[in-house]
Amino acid sequence: QQQSAARSGSSSSSDVDAAEDAEARAVASCSLQCCCLLEAPEKVLTGPGVGAGARRYLGVARPSMMFLWLQQWARENSHPVPSFTTFCRAVRECRGWLKFRKNAGEHAVCDTCWLPGCTAGSVHVLPIAVSVHVLPIDQRPQELQAKAPAASQTLDDYIRHLMLQWQDREADLRWAALSVQLRTSLRMGVRLRDIQRSLSVVLIRADGLDQAKHKCPRSMTKTHGFEALLRPSLSVLMLWAQGHALAFEIKDADVYKNTNSNVEGISRLLDKVYNNCNQALPVHICIVQDNCSRDCKNGLLLSWCVKLHLLQVCERISLQYPSKGHTHGPLDGLGGQAVTKCSACEFSDADSLVGIYDGFLQQSTVDGGASFRGAWKGDEQANWQSWWEEVGLVFSNLFEITTLKDLGYLQDRDKVVAKALQAHREGCINDAARDFLVGWAKGTLRRHPRPAQYEFLNHNRHAFDALAPAAARAPLAPEEYRPIHVQADGGGNLPPGPEDDEADELPE
Repeated sequence: QQQSAARSGSSSSSDVDAAEDAEARAVASCSLQCCCLLEAPEKVLTGPGVGAGARRYLGVARPSMMFLWLQQWARENSHPVPSFTTFCRAVRECRGWLKFRKNAGEHAVCDTCWLPGCTAGSVHVLPIAVSVHVLPIDQRPQELQAKAPAASQTLDDYIRHLMLQWQDREADLRWAALSVQLRTSLRMGVRLRDIQRSLSVVLIRADGLDQAKHKCPRSMTKTHGFEALLRPSLSVLMLWAQGHALAFEIKDADVYKNTNSNVEGISRLLDKVYNNCNQALPVHICIVQDNCSRDCKNGLLLSWCVKLHLLQVCERISLQYPSKGHTHGPLDGLGGQAVTKCSACEFSDADSLVGIYDGFLQQSTVDGGASFRGAWKGDEQANWQSWWEEVGLVFSNLFEITTLKDLGYLQDRDKVVAKALQAHREGCINDAARDFLVGWAKGTLRRHPRPAQYEFLNHNRHAFDALAPAAARAPLAPEEYRPIHVQADGGGNLPPGPEDDEADELPE
């Protein structure tokens, strides 16, 4: 009787659990359908920090969700609504552009996500950790009880890691909203000094682009002579001042990439912001970069920021470094679209690549409020290192610039020139590609000059604050106050007011 009662009790509890699971699935399905039908199709997949621009990853989405969005988009644009079978056939034909992950909770694996499983000695640590937290203590198997401490710590670290990724995206989204709000106010005619100080913000993102697609020259038709060439990889730096400017800086392979080159690109972008804000800079400048300690996260960049503050060029500068992981922000999405565009193009030298990316940015709809979109060649750089060394500060627990690697191609420059000339004689490359390779090997490439001056350095925050708005200044003395006479709409003069001098003639 006790066994039968236990079996009946377990069966009843299992029925209750099944009913609760079915109810939870029904609620989730209803919520999903409401989300798909009530939100705009282009905003459904928008996550924290992603924005509404070009995205490389759409996020976790089922084919049924995409079909609902397709139906809504077709109705809004007066297009015929396809059937689900037609949609599935179109998806199968787009396997080269779309990828559906196996699990809804799966994301790109980074070092932080992978190492805890390796150190714990099993790739099933996370499922074990989840089981440890779900099952009661008296129902845990012996193997789970033995692995409970390590599994619990692994799960805590994993959750903390995911939370850091979402917090980085949320912080990026809020900085971007303030930067766009400033640009909107300026377009409405509001002066920068009249804007509230907490809203005077500009967000600047800087990140490098993958060099795998930037080997120069690039040809869609590969031959043996072309494959034998030693082609240098051009460097591309993406710069984005949210709401103000969007630019790519392309550098030759023999131009050093370090903190000085990074500061050069940011300085040129600050010039665009300075001119866009009517010869002024916002109160707060936020710079978001990656965690590369050799180029972006060191005492040299901090010295540059300190000197800008000492010269009253900038009042506040925030250096933001997202947590290491799998965070894909707006700049990553834009870079993915740019590389995809570049992979379908051919170019013979660096100037051709500048033209490709300049056309891509001109046609892009990302950041519609940006007044400048384009690419430039960043060959020559100012000696910013000697400029910030005048501060004389040395920071502890920060990295310095490492020794630059030797350019190995200089030892085989004669071979590079010979192969380039042979490929040109065989018709594998054109004249521009030949001149580029020969000039790169001999160090005789034509350099584009840097700006003669950096106008944003002329900004003085102390003098700018002295020009307070009229509402903040003390009222004028009574003897200095004279009313301004205006004309009525019909053309007649307004009658004199109580404070007017009736003896004075009204203006015609």
